[in-house]
Amino acid sequence: MAILFLVAAASGVLGCPHASGLDASREAGVAAVSRGTTVELVTASAAPDAEPAAEGEAFGVGLEPPANLRAGEPAIARVVVMARSPYHVNRDYPMSFRPDPVAVIVFGAERIALNDGAERTPCANQPAEVCKVSAPLRFTVARPGKVPLAGTVAFSVCNPQRCLIEKVKLSVMVAAR
Repeated sequence: MAILFLVAAASGVLGCPHASGLDASREAGVAAVSRGTTVELVTASAAPDAEPAAEGEAFGVGLEPPANLRAGEPAIARVVVMARSPYHVNRDYPMSFRPDPVAVIVFGAERIALNDGAERTPCANQPAEVCKVSAPLRFTVARPGKVPLAGTVAFSVCNPQRCLIEKVKLSVMVAAR
């Protein structure tokens, strides 16, 4: 039954303007590949609803993978949060990364605090506040190959009138040798 729904959604049979082609299949966690009149459904290899970077009205956030990655060895990616003026990164909010479960990536915790060891850049127009945080994200890929480094970044940005609490899903493919 689920496969029938996915095929109908991927082929646009359901009549919803958003239920055609790759958009509907991304919502279902699969990629639709058109081969003439047939549609093949292929399981997505990375989080389908996430990108390596995202932007909002008051922020930009990104996940930067390490340049060289070896299977079985500790690695460090970077989570970067940037506040847009007049906002600043809320230093009192416990920034964190909640990894998506991927069998071959080991993080050591279900929720990783990002405040420890983070590099902070002051705001140009508010030197007492921080406008950019670049935090280390430690992990190990258990075996060689390409895998998604994916999860949700939680952070907060504030301006003099309000604070926003954000949870943004990010994903980037990494290749371990």
